Amino acid sequence: MAPRRGGGGGGIRTGGSSASCPGAFQGYNSVTIPYFVCWCIMFLVAVGTLYAMSSIKKKYPHAKRLLGWLYGTTLLFYVIVYALRIIGTILQECDTTSMRSYYNFVIAWSIFFLLANFMLLCIVLHGVNTALRNMLGHNPKFLSIIYGVVLAFMFILNAAYIGLSSYNIWAIYGGSRIRARFRIQQANQLAVAYYVFYLLIVFLATAGMIVSIVQMRSRRMVTGSLTGGIIVLAFSMIIWVIFILAQVAASLSRVLLQREVNTAFHWIELGFQAIAMIAILFIAKSRALAQAPDSHGQPVMYQNPGYPNGGAPAQPVYNPVTVPAPQQQYNTYAYNGGNGTQTTYQQPVYNQMPNK
Repeated sequence: MAPRRGGGGGGIRTGGSSASCPGAFQGYNSVTIPYFVCWCIMFLVAVGTLYAMSSIKKKYPHAKRLLGWLYGTTLLFYVIVYALRIIGTILQECDTTSMRSYYNFVIAWSIFFLLANFMLLCIVLHGVNTALRNMLGHNPKFLSIIYGVVLAFMFILNAAYIGLSSYNIWAIYGGSRIRARFRIQQANQLAVAYYVFYLLIVFLATAGMIVSIVQMRSRRMVTGSLTGGIIVLAFSMIIWVIFILAQVAASLSRVLLQREVNTAFHWIELGFQAIAMIAILFIAKSRALAQAPDSHGQPVMYQNPGYPNGGAPAQPVYNPVTVPAPQQQYNTYAYNGGNGTQTTYQQPVYNQMPNK
């Protein structure tokens, strides 16, 4: 998104030179220090989460199913966003780059930010819900179709939002003031529509996760820390989307929020966004998912838990009698995940989220 006053860069300063930064962060339209500190912290958090993802995938092989290429790419995009914000802001505040060059940074990080947000939505709606449904051994095809249609619609909306936002940023300094036509009102309307649908899809994903957890508990399936991770993920996603929606709605209504309010909102949005990414890590490494078997439709043969060697018991020894006793027969039982007679619970393996 284009930088807001007090949150975006550039503008008139109170002093400084091109060789140093004595007047940095002091101009009326300069980036405020709380914004810059927020970006630095979120950059470190994103890099730390990226490192944690690598460690978890090595320690918990089953986590690779959810922490696939999409999660890694999303996290990498957030790292790029904060790196561009930090670099661009330092260059601009130190007067080492032109305003036009600075807004090229703004366009770049806006594109990466919106792409990362869209991919995060894909992980929450499709990746996590598919994993939970596969644990239940029942993942209807129509759900995948619904997910695909919803995400395709959001992809189109996301592309339009990126295009219009980038155009408005370019029109400030990149285009001719005579030829350029700002589309600020249209961009605000599109932003509101985008985040309203985004929030509705988050609610849809949350409903799906709740239904899956309830079904697991009704079947007495061991969920462990999975439930807690789902709650944190759903709550953090709802919070950051609501706050960013409040900001864009205020812009559409031409309500000028105080600089302190914008700063607080910014910290909340990026903070809960980071929490959502971390929550996915904990969901992926949950031991409840580790117990899932291969989901290729093959029944798994269990050893009978009632006997020391797992199979049929040894034949009983009978003393010789006049009439020989009939030999008793014991069967080795095959337990198939999902039937109503199993005595030990088997959790199915879920598939990695399909490539987008």
